[in-house]
Amino acid sequence: MTSSRTPPRTCSSCCTAASRASTRRISLRSWLFGTARRVASDFRRGLRRHERRIQAFAVVHTHQPRERVAERAEAADFVQRFLDSLDNDKRMVFILADLEGFTAPEISQALDVKLNTVYSRLRAARAEFERAIAETERADGRQAAWNR
Repeated sequence: MTSSRTPPRTCSSCCTAASRASTRRISLRSWLFGTARRVASDFRRGLRRHERRIQAFAVVHTHQPRERVAERAEAADFVQRFLDSLDNDKRMVFILADLEGFTAPEISQALDVKLNTVYSRLRAARAEFERAIAETERADGRQAAWNR
């Protein structure tokens, strides 16, 4: 997927969603955020599929030792499995706060939820993340590569 093809697809997807939602009675802000989130999610999913196809045939050349590349891949797989295990509300807050760098008030406004709800979901998601790391380390009997 080339970057030159990305904007038209995304715009047309949003316009299609807008025409479908025009009969519903929801706030424009909530609808827009939800639509943009789903369109972005669909795009990322398609991009991941495309990248997996490319990687299946590509030879990986890197300046890092193979062990380091393997550790990074292991860490990325762990984070993806963890995110997949979270419920949608916690996942969105965790991604916006810890991966995208949003503040809690910004998340509260974007998701249209109370600020204390954001803090609660973030605290719970971080606790689950810590538990997942601890469980992985116990199961492997070593310190995880991403936690060194």
